[in-house]
Amino acid sequence: MEESTFSAKRIAQLRERVWKGIEFPESVPQGWSKNPVDPTKLLEGFEALRLRKGYTLRAYQFREGGNAAGYIWAMPADKPFPEPRHCEVRGRGILEPPRPAFALDNYMMVIDGDRTPWSYAQASIFHREALQLGAMWHGLDWSTYKILDQNPIHPDVAKGYTKEELAYWRPEQWRMRVKEPPDWNTTVTELRDTVRVKFFTFSELINMSIYQHVDLYVPRTYVFLEKESVVATGPRGIVP
Repeated sequence: MEESTFSAKRIAQLRERVWKGIEFPESVPQGWSKNPVDPTKLLEGFEALRLRKGYTLRAYQFREGGNAAGYIWAMPADKPFPEPRHCEVRGRGILEPPRPAFALDNYMMVIDGDRTPWSYAQASIFHREALQLGAMWHGLDWSTYKILDQNPIHPDVAKGYTKEELAYWRPEQWRMRVKEPPDWNTTVTELRDTVRVKFFTFSELINMSIYQHVDLYVPRTYVFLEKESVVATGPRGIVP
C-alpha cells in the first residue's frame, strides 16, 4: 500500500487555475439549452487527465430566472450534439436533463490519465468542478466547499481568526460528529485492486459543516464510487 499526500493549497490553486479564461455570457435562454461553455475546456486545466480517444464531453444548461445548473454527457466524438428538443429525453426540469442518443451514463467513463496519484486527486476534483459548469445561485453547491488540511475549529487554529470570525469559529459552537481525524491532508492511497482518494472540506451552505469525502476507483479506470460523511456541524450558514 502506497500513500501520497497533497496540500490544501495545491488543491485550491488547481481549482482556481482550471477556471481561468472560462467565461459565461450574461444572457442565456430560459429552460434547457446547450451550455455556452465547452466542458472539454475545463478538462484542459487538469494536466494529468485527458479524454479517451474517440470521445468528447457535451453539456447543457438549465436556466430559471437567476438560477442555473449544468449537466454533462460523454459521447462519441463523431456524433452530433443535438438541441434539447431533439434529444431522447427532452428535459422537463432541472432534475430531468436532455439526454442525447449515444450518451454514456457517466462522463467519467471517458476520462483517462497518467495513472499517477496526482491524476486520481485531479479526477476527484474535476468530477465535482464539472458539476458546477453553468451553475448559478441555487444551482451552486460544490463551489461553496473549501479543501482543508487542518481542523479549522481546533483552539490553536482559532487563535488566528478575527473577533468577527470567531463569532462562527468558537469551538463551543461546533459539534464533532466523529472522532477527530488524525490527518486532514488530501491523501491518495494505492491499494491492491483500487485507488482511494480521501479529503476533507468545509462548506457554509445551509449549515456550516465539515465533511469527509472518500472516492474508491474502479480498477484501471477513472470512474469512482463516492461517499460523503459529516465530521462536524456548526452555526447557521448561508442560505442561497
